[in-house]
Amino acid sequence: MSRWIIYFFYFLLSLDPGLLVYRQVHLTVKEIVRRNIQMTGDEPGLKHIENYIFKTGLTTHYLSFLEEMKIVVRKEPSITVGERKIAIGKEPIVADVILVNEKQVKRNSFNEITEISGLQKSVYQCLASLRSGLFTLMKFESLLEFQGVKEFGPEKFVILTANCNDLKVDFYLDDENFKIKRVVFKGFDQEKGKYEVSHDFGPFQSIEGFNIPSCWFSSEVGKRGNLYEISDVKFNQSLPENFFYNIY
Repeated sequence: MSRWIIYFFYFLLSLDPGLLVYRQVHLTVKEIVRRNIQMTGDEPGLKHIENYIFKTGLTTHYLSFLEEMKIVVRKEPSITVGERKIAIGKEPIVADVILVNEKQVKRNSFNEITEISGLQKSVYQCLASLRSGLFTLMKFESLLEFQGVKEFGPEKFVILTANCNDLKVDFYLDDENFKIKRVVFKGFDQEKGKYEVSHDFGPFQSIEGFNIPSCWFSSEVGKRGNLYEISDVKFNQSLPENFFYNIY
């Protein structure tokens, strides 16, 4: 009998070694989230983050630990010549301000204020939760379901899924260090139809003791992708009162 047990063990290992490992240690969603948060490098220090800021190009992202997000998009003034836009050498100006909280999402585009609803609202709120938790699963634990372990070429990922209002979100975690390597947002837009956007995260960087991605590549099915490099990360900045509710 013991010989058959040994054979069965190796049979399982040959089919799905990742699955066997996870059965051995009995990882729950709670444990996966805990290990994911640990990868930040300073788990106790997370409790002391009230807000932080980072830039991607001319865009500044402000995050509060309360899942509030303010995005300030700056653009270089330009003129259109034929089909080309040419910068005219002036300082970048604020083109858009986007405010996100658990109740609503608003945009101020050149002082024209609109409320964002539907699928796009869910996307912004999900991004606010992800980024305010320092690119961890911290804010999603109660929503997550374990979907198993999958291999893509030489890489193996732990996959968790969450439903965020109109959005289904798939999280792909490195099966060794539990860092988020990929996030896929899926939904259906009444006007545009099927929506599927992936964020693939680049190497992590250590800033003030915290590990966060150095960049992400955003790609939508059927469209060209864009690379966003994270820079100028600053923690616990002195911000004006009601900063995350002032859309100007």
